[in-house]
Amino acid sequence: MAWRKQETHGEETKAVKAALIAAGFDVLKVGHGQGTAWGWLHITLAKPLELACEDHGSYRNYDQPDCCGCRAFTESMRDLDRKAVRLAQEVTGRHGEYDGDISVNFRGLQG
Repeated sequence: MAWRKQETHGEETKAVKAALIAAGFDVLKVGHGQGTAWGWLHITLAKPLELACEDHGSYRNYDQPDCCGCRAFTESMRDLDRKAVRLAQEVTGRHGEYDGDISVNFRGLQG
């Protein structure tokens, strides 16, 4: 494929995971979609323990139902998402619509 630097999905997965880890991300999983989404690169990162929060300072329990949804919290998550996508784009050569078919999800907590 012209939009990526690696020959196979496996090579792409390994390259992206190594780059994210080297950049300090807590990577839970890097993989590809199946079926009609086979070309998508899916990145799953651990949620950081601390994010900025306008009202609560450093907010640790955002897995709880009373999670703060303030602008600073949301922007912190978006910033991490953008950084991970940009790094994956750089490593893979992906570009275009939907950030080159790259998605980032956050699960669990950093440990």
